Amino acid sequence: MIKFVKGMNMGVMKLKEIRDEKGILSEVLIPADDFRELRESLKTGSKLFDYFDSLEFDRENEKRGLDQ
Repeated sequence: MIKFVKGMNMGVMKLKEIRDEKGILSEVLIPADDFRELRESLKTGSKLFDYFDSLEFDRENEKRGLDQ
């Protein structure tokens, strides 16, 4: 399967759209550096908010572990 990647700049966030050979959107990639900004735009307590909150928490723990 051939996939095409298109970079997008949504203000500060940098998204990548991945489309299949027919041009149909199949994935959206969000850089980990943008998790905090995305989480802040979500409804507190929503499943997506909690998911990004846990991703950011795990990422910070990983960074601390690598620094030690």
